Amino acid sequence: STQDAGVQDTVITSAGLLSPPRHQTLSVMSGYRPRRPAPPPPNMPGADLLRKYFDRVDSNQSGTITPKELQAALVNGNNSEFNMVTINMMINMFDHDKTGEICFKEFGSLWRYVVDWQN
Repeated sequence: STQDAGVQDTVITSAGLLSPPRHQTLSVMSGYRPRRPAPPPPNMPGADLLRKYFDRVDSNQSGTITPKELQAALVNGNNSEFNMVTINMMINMFDHDKTGEICFKEFGSLWRYVVDWQN
């Protein structure tokens, strides 16, 4: 019967929820293509302002931000500086070319992460 076919096409997950068989889910998910990138958060600065922020943090004007430069630019809510372990973790999260420093594009990703976290 039609009801039996529906039951056979359903799998019970470890959480006890009903879901379509894995092969159906993967085929649906693999065809997904976003039409455009997500809009920036409401308090995300435009590219020109972001460049000004980057240039201020890049105190030696090398074109990249070192861990020390990032630490000098960031302040905790209690006016203390960020721990260098935290700074290095932030650099490592967004340093896609693994130079140990953040370029402008990577800085934009870091900035967006911080803004999203604040929101």
